[in-house]
Amino acid sequence: MNTSTDIKNELNAQQFFHGTKANLKQRDIISAGFNSNYGKQNKAKYVYFAATMDATTWGAELALGEAHGRIYIVQPTGFF
Repeated sequence: MNTSTDIKNELNAQQFFHGTKANLKQRDIISAGFNSNYGKQNKAKYVYFAATMDATTWGAELALGEAHGRIYIVQPTGFF
């Protein structure tokens, strides 16, 4: 049986990344509902994150804007 401690430990065992050109600060919340940083910039329905550096680097490179790509370590705050 999973307890909340077991689930928390499982989450802590996996590291997730988010690639973007946005200049985020520590503890900033990335959330859906804003214009996407990709393609036609439609309103984002999801926040994308990855467990691999390859996928995250791709996201940072594809993000719109002139800034350098950035990769952040992120922690999900809800179900995924």
